[in-house]
Amino acid sequence: MEAVFLCIHFAKFVCMKTLYIIAILSIQIGIGQTFISSTILTDSISIRAIEYKNGQLWYVGTQSKIGYVSLKNNEKQSLQISSNYEQFRSIALYKSKLYAISISSPCNFYAIDLKSNKAKLIFTDSLKTAFYDALISTKKGLLGLSDPDENLQLRLFNYNPKKNLLEFEKNTFTYLPEEAHFAASNSNMKLVGNKLYLISGGKASRLFIQEKKEWKVNSLPIIQGKSTQGAYTMDFYNKKTGMIAGGDYTKPNERDNNLIHTKDGGKTWEVIKTSSNPGYITCVQYRPNGKGKEVIAVGDHHISYSKDGGLSWEKISEEKGMYIAKWINRNLLVVAGKNKIIRINVK
Repeated sequence: MEAVFLCIHFAKFVCMKTLYIIAILSIQIGIGQTFISSTILTDSISIRAIEYKNGQLWYVGTQSKIGYVSLKNNEKQSLQISSNYEQFRSIALYKSKLYAISISSPCNFYAIDLKSNKAKLIFTDSLKTAFYDALISTKKGLLGLSDPDENLQLRLFNYNPKKNLLEFEKNTFTYLPEEAHFAASNSNMKLVGNKLYLISGGKASRLFIQEKKEWKVNSLPIIQGKSTQGAYTMDFYNKKTGMIAGGDYTKPNERDNNLIHTKDGGKTWEVIKTSSNPGYITCVQYRPNGKGKEVIAVGDHHISYSKDGGLSWEKISEEKGMYIAKWINRNLLVVAGKNKIIRINVK
């Protein structure tokens, strides 16, 4: 593959704590936790993918913007990866490089060297139906997930950085009409042990599990049937305990069948029925060392917390326009979305 190197203009600056924090909010709720939130980045950007490495929170978003905020000394660095104002909703870190792929065709897959600050265009997917929803790292490289091709076949690539080799999955399956993936928070693909999990939504919402190069397809008891409905996000605490959430983004307050969990590694799923269901969810994340009970859920009109595996929820914020969350450690959570990144310290 021909390598294309891009020139990147960096804006680097360090702000005093009193300047970069827009608001500080401390909330103590009836679950024995105090959540102290502060805005650590404001910009004209929509962020749906974040990664963390060596104290730096990396993000990608609209207008070809990529950058980081240091969680140690408040340093910020921003760049515009191309002049085409591409939209990014997925990134992954692999060794000393950050990888990102633009969302709609032609989709450009970049590698950014975190030491030299140089970017390299690895691959362009010009398929008309290409629409990339997720990117994750593996032991040997990266996996990139697109919506299905024109024949309703899986479009999933495996990239080996050492060999600079990108190959598409040959052993595929067939999607149902108007079934695809939601690019809500880079969390509809998950590698757990030797199993790869994918979730879909739309007219049909299903779970696809690959193990030993074979695919199993399971239906999900989650709301579906319309293009705006289905599974948007998933997380696993371990090989057995997992959660899938979503709903209908056009009806964020509806709470019917939008939250399900498994206790057997995805073989069976059960709807979580609770009167405190927070509604439409774009991202769920298990809290580290929480025994699979403590969960954060983000929607575009709330940030909610559960201490009992989703059976009950408390809103810790009514912040609007947030799409993604990531636990940095047990006591530090980062949430990002429209025009901002929020840091939440948990005590």
